[in-house]
Amino acid sequence: MMQIDKIIFLLMPPVFWRILQKLKSRYKKVNSFEISTKIEILEEIEDLRKNKLNYFMDDNVVEEFCNYMTWDIENNAPVKPKDVNNMQYIDQLHSDGVCKISGVIDSVIIKKIHDNIHTILPRLEDRMEELRQINGNQSGKNIQESFKGLQVNYELDNAVIRLWDIDQKEILVKEYLLHNDIIMDVCRSYLGGKMNESRVYAEYKYKKNIIDGNIRAHIDSPFKMIKVFLLLNDISSESGPFVFFKKSHHFNKWRILKDLLEFSHVNKKYFSAYGNYGDNELSKISRNFPEFISERKVLTGKAGDVIIADNRGVHQGTILKEGYRLQLGLGFSPLGENSIESIPSHILKKVSGAI
Repeated sequence: MMQIDKIIFLLMPPVFWRILQKLKSRYKKVNSFEISTKIEILEEIEDLRKNKLNYFMDDNVVEEFCNYMTWDIENNAPVKPKDVNNMQYIDQLHSDGVCKISGVIDSVIIKKIHDNIHTILPRLEDRMEELRQINGNQSGKNIQESFKGLQVNYELDNAVIRLWDIDQKEILVKEYLLHNDIIMDVCRSYLGGKMNESRVYAEYKYKKNIIDGNIRAHIDSPFKMIKVFLLLNDISSESGPFVFFKKSHHFNKWRILKDLLEFSHVNKKYFSAYGNYGDNELSKISRNFPEFISERKVLTGKAGDVIIADNRGVHQGTILKEGYRLQLGLGFSPLGENSIESIPSHILKKVSGAI
């Protein structure tokens, strides 16, 4: 039958072929939903034909994107740290996008922080299992609750628990993390000498062999930013370590389109994450731009080690295969005349369906 259709198509003038197809379609059973959907799709296609890229976003969004990126590059270059010994970490951050500082905090203090947080984790695990049973293991939900005055977020798909503002309960966290001279000096210097304040969270991953969205390589932002992770237990290659693609934090043409799409927030309308990168994609980029993406660096470490990364760069989580991972996290972005921690509302108003 397919062969006959092909012969008829080749021999028949296009106008008669279209008439024949319409006659055939009259005998197909269609419902009102199919008809209305077809009309709606055809209208969308005509709207796109007429408006071009303005169908998705105002042309001015591109102008704003260029302004913000220029400002970010020109005003947030690294500056000299207060302690010259920290220059090695800033150089590594600038070059590779990630560094590890070993033994930043005394092991006795780390153990106290670990043990104080770990005592409440069994109850939070029980609550996580209840929520997963109620909502399903792949609901995509991130449920927020309160526990002993702390905001707790349960990511049901990957069974990750985050306790926010943990420094308000654990004074040692505030004293030895938020007031740590080395960490703050490195972050502030890398971000051009000025940065915003950050909330502190404890992150706990305990459920093994779960694949989640964070395992796919991605960026957190089109802008320069810092994430700090303080390991509270030893992390091996089997304990779900953080992975960073060295040099990928540099803004360049290989990432410019995805950065624009992330900046525009047009991705919110289509429930997509344009900041994600596939394995084949990264392989091709690294072959064509080896100066901008090099090796995939797996960050293992001992309790007390600190990992600092510019999460504008491509990074990913990994599957927990043994033990558990407990760490403290905080993030910083540059502080200045143009706040780039989040996309401004006047930008979102120029993007169709972003708000």
